[in-house]
Amino acid sequence: MNIICSKLAALSAAAMFVMVVLLQASFASVASAQDSSLAAAEWVARQEVALLQRRYAQATDMIAFDREANEAEVAAIYGQIFTEDAPMGVLDRMTLDSPTEWLKMVVARFEPMIGAQHLIGSQVVELGSLPDEQGRGGAATMRSYLQATHVNADGTLERVLGTYISDAIYIPDQGWRLSKMTLQLISTEDAEIAAPLALEEPE
Repeated sequence: MNIICSKLAALSAAAMFVMVVLLQASFASVASAQDSSLAAAEWVARQEVALLQRRYAQATDMIAFDREANEAEVAAIYGQIFTEDAPMGVLDRMTLDSPTEWLKMVVARFEPMIGAQHLIGSQVVELGSLPDEQGRGGAATMRSYLQATHVNADGTLERVLGTYISDAIYIPDQGWRLSKMTLQLISTEDAEIAAPLALEEPE
């Protein structure tokens, strides 16, 4: 009888040990899944915020190519990128109260131009918080390098180097929007348009 009791006790201890191991593995699996889900959500948020700055650059270029044809479309795109009251400016030079005012400045600034190209790179997005299930509370900051080329009608170029420093917030039912944008200028350079490349016809 004692031997049987001893064996039963050993089996109970072994079963308890297995149960504890299985519970620990289950908790670890849940924690790992939660970590993976959070990492995926953060990755998506960073991509969505970074895309806003790139969309701004391409939309702004549209003004230089054809202001009359593109101004209304650019205004609509700005509305998908910025909050209505987002302050926008150039560090130590000017600050405008809204994307609408910024677009007016862009239109006037690009009047003598026949083309422009704003390249955005080396973007770093720092997430302050992700939005909750109701879409509230999301916030981020971003730095994006700028290399811009402005093509003037008189055959000259203006090259601009700088960094966009932007804030972003998440708005329920709208998504991420830039709530502030400041351009920190590094340098500007004037140049002439080079002669077109002479490309040989393939044989």
